Amino acid sequence: MEATQTLLSPNDLARAIGVSESSLKRWVDRGEIRAVRTLGGHRRIPLEEAVRFIRHSRHPVVDPAVLGMAEASGHAGRVEGSGWRALAEALRADDHAPARGMLLAAYLLGTPIARIADELIHPAMEELGGLWKHGSAGIMVEHRATDTCIQTVSQIRSLIRTPEGAPVAVGGGAPGDPYVLGSLTAAATLAEEGFRAVNLGPDTPLDVLAAAAREYRASLVWLSLSSQGRSRPSGRELAAFAHAVSEGGAKVALGGRAMPPLPTPGMPGLFVGKSMSELAAFAAGVRAAAALGA
Repeated sequence: MEATQTLLSPNDLARAIGVSESSLKRWVDRGEIRAVRTLGGHRRIPLEEAVRFIRHSRHPVVDPAVLGMAEASGHAGRVEGSGWRALAEALRADDHAPARGMLLAAYLLGTPIARIADELIHPAMEELGGLWKHGSAGIMVEHRATDTCIQTVSQIRSLIRTPEGAPVAVGGGAPGDPYVLGSLTAAATLAEEGFRAVNLGPDTPLDVLAAAAREYRASLVWLSLSSQGRSRPSGRELAAFAHAVSEGGAKVALGGRAMPPLPTPGMPGLFVGKSMSELAAFAAGVRAAAALGA
């Protein structure tokens, strides 16, 4: 059963961005904002379309609660510059709402998901990830912070409308890798780049991922490697995996702090990245090639 779509009236969106309802209706009628009509003929705007318009037009949001993002209120200025430090402080103190608010505010400002990951989430979590050295309480802080980031990235991903006929990207965490956030963020990044992103989650066997790539006829396959555990695939295993998948027509993107050296770097169809921004750039090229039928 499909989830119920959240619809806003022109007055709702007008209040959210501080403009008149007549302006909103005019933008809808000009096609600048996609809307549907109720049985009674009233305009209704899907939430994801409202957020798309806000990000594209760079309209400041004066009442994010209308969009279901009340936590974002007052946090737009905190995500500039060294905003990751403020995020790390909020996550460390278990200030759930401000932490979510900073990430949601960054998204509403039009910041690409890849940059949110690279410039806010990654440095904040990297700082918190060292707390375990000072006692078991540090592990609790890191896990709690991870959950907050997972919830927020999932909410942001739900606001992205996948274009009809979009190319498919399939991926997950490497075998033995229990981390959720890396692959989830990759999926959100790829969704923003116009892919239908199928995230298989953590600890995904390579043969399962290869089978999924065939089943979905994927244009791109990603693998997140965040854990240094014993089950981590070797460079040789990853190279063999990438070769097999690329023979099926998909490009392969590997990345993460636990990425081992490959025996044959520079393989055709294989990308090894160090950031979500690099993944986004690579994905944009894959999508362009897919659109041309290459």
